[in-house]
Order: sequence, then structure tokens, then C-alpha cells
Amino acid sequence: LLESGRGVVVTGLASEASLKYNGVHGQITGMVTSDPGRVHVTLKGGADLMVKFKNLEYDLPPGLFSGTRVQLRGLRSAANADLNGESGTVLRVHESAPGRVLVRLDAAGRHFSARRRNLQVLLPPGRKGGG
Repeated sequence: LLESGRGVVVTGLASEASLKYNGVHGQITGMVTSDPGRVHVTLKGGADLMVKFKNLEYDLPPGLFSGTRVQLRGLRSAANADLNGESGTVLRVHESAPGRVLVRLDAAGRHFSARRRNLQVLLPPGRKGGG
């Protein structure tokens, strides 16, 4: 599921020369044909790396982080429309469903795979939106 174009975050690099890349976001640009356990990644800032699969995590959509509080909105299917207004916590990218994130819902007591467009970020108490 680490296909070209997929947003990723580099993690777990241990060599002194590569430590600076941990936590950096990038995009997969292709497979390393000479080493099937690695992919080419172009990092934000322009650096190109060959990275092992185990050192990559899927990138969450912009504005979302693990632990972000969200509310579901705009769900239209009969099976899920009743979840509109439910609050939850972003856990991670839903690996088997590109473009979706896994949310732990508060009241429903279950996980839900949601598209970014169906998530409204909730501000912490006492915070106001705007700029």
C-alpha cells in the first residue's frame, strides 16, 4: 500500500547522518528496483532518499494529527448519517483505505473510517477560531 504519490513521514532512522530526516514529511516517488524493501521518497525541501518500508508511516491529511479532536459531519449514507455530530479522536491513517483516517468515536464506543471532508476539527475549550 506504499504506492507512488502516497504521503509519508520518515521515522526510526538511526544513523547519525540520517537522524535529521526523522519526522520529515514526503511523498513516495517509486520503488527501488534493486532493493524491494525500499522506496524512493522525495522529502519536503527537495531531498531524495531511499527508505525501508519499516521507516515510513502514512501521512495524515493537512491539519490532522494523532490525538486531534474532531466531529463527524456531512455523512450521507443511510448506514452512517446518524453519526453526524458525533465527536471523536483521530488515531491514525486508515492504511487499507487511502484518503481516510481512523477516528475513535466517544459516544459510539467504536472506530470509524472517515474522509477528511467529513471531519470538523474541534478547538480546545476556551480557544476561538479565526486568525
